[in-house]
Amino acid sequence: MWYKALFPFFITFGFSGEDMKKVFFLFPVVVIFAVFINFIAFAQEGEEETVFSGNLRFGYEKMKDTEEEKFDDNFSVHFLELMVKKKVGSFGVFLNERFSDLNENHLYEGWISWTMPRKSGIVKAGLVPVPFGIFQNNLYYPKGILFDKNWMGDRDYGVSYELKYLQSDFLGFSLDGAYLNKENNTGEKPNLYELSAFDMPGLKKCRGERDTFSGRLGLNVGIEGFMEIEAGGSFQLGKIIRESQEKEDKKLGFAGDISISPKMITIPVNIMGEFVNYKLADDDTAKGNIIMAQADITPIQRKGVLDSATLSLHASMIMPQEGDARTNLIGQLMLQLDLQLFVYFQIFGDMYENGSDMTNQGLALWLRYNF
Repeated sequence: MWYKALFPFFITFGFSGEDMKKVFFLFPVVVIFAVFINFIAFAQEGEEETVFSGNLRFGYEKMKDTEEEKFDDNFSVHFLELMVKKKVGSFGVFLNERFSDLNENHLYEGWISWTMPRKSGIVKAGLVPVPFGIFQNNLYYPKGILFDKNWMGDRDYGVSYELKYLQSDFLGFSLDGAYLNKENNTGEKPNLYELSAFDMPGLKKCRGERDTFSGRLGLNVGIEGFMEIEAGGSFQLGKIIRESQEKEDKKLGFAGDISISPKMITIPVNIMGEFVNYKLADDDTAKGNIIMAQADITPIQRKGVLDSATLSLHASMIMPQEGDARTNLIGQLMLQLDLQLFVYFQIFGDMYENGSDMTNQGLALWLRYNF
């Protein structure tokens, strides 16, 4: 990497290899801190908004042992996130930097935004959310097959446009579109986790996603005191670069999604579903469908320090044209304490079409403190 060229310079002044790693680990921290100080200084001049926030996450995960493999408990600091948001007039900036070990420090999301006149939309440029389907399903990660296969919660480099119009509290629509130049990278290496979503049996490894067009049209309707419904349709077209392959594969996806919140019952309930038809290459192993269903129920609210307790039941299935279908099942209990501490407890596992036993079983406990 580029910093290796500086090794002779640092060694001349008595820096060891470990010292240099610490320097390059601390460098982004210093840069982010300097940006925060700069924003705070500007805040004294009376601009509209400056917000500094973040969160610290801890995680414990235990996978179920199998006959072939034994798993160890894993407890660690998952991420420290530092975020800054600033707006002056119609222009704004947002940065979200994640810190973990040396190879995992990266910009998670960040953009410069312009709010267009007369509420005609917001334009963002940078590492922006990819508009496609349901972006977040309230699970920690957000997790599930849609997320694992890169059709949910994705952020890539490009330019996006967002428009939201509300005729009333019970009628409105949204329009989101984006051009993405390339996928997000983390640390020193490409985001192999993200790109591995495009690796299929019989195909060469994915080494990049380029020139992607993605968009979603959403509609919000409701009847006061009875029900609220949000439905949307999405489209995505892009290119996939594969190792030692001259011709680029075409990435194509269509999605329909719906979220329903009944209001005639006292306990908050939300039911969501999504269907995705995808094509990642000409081979049948790279074509198929994904479906997802989830119910969120919040039976406890505002009980002392416990602000809410939400139970989520998630099921998603991927059905390739060639190959076995896989079903992912997740149960999650989320507790919110004193507004800022979130506790996520999950149990999960997979089932394959031709298998009789559940695989990839485990449980996880995640703690997130917002500040």
